[in-house]
Amino acid sequence: MDRKPDDDEIKETIRKALEQKLGSSTAKALEFYIDPSIALSNPAMYERMLTKTFGGGTEHITKMVIQEISRKYGIPQSEGMTLSQCIEALRNPANQ
Repeated sequence: MDRKPDDDEIKETIRKALEQKLGSSTAKALEFYIDPSIALSNPAMYERMLTKTFGGGTEHITKMVIQEISRKYGIPQSEGMTLSQCIEALRNPANQ
């Protein structure tokens, strides 16, 4: 990764992952109720909000988001990586 992506680029990546998993209209509705900016400022809270909405399906949804972020920005994935860890790696590539 040559540079750190800005927040809008990361939110677009999250949106794309949600659209791939849930479809465009569901992803837009979800974005209306759960602002993807929360994933950037407090990833654990974003996951809790997804859990309130999707229950057990949240793990698969967050895995898709992590995979898309990792793919797009070259973040090495590890087994069991959390969204918080993924966002941290994206923000601080030297700590990878």
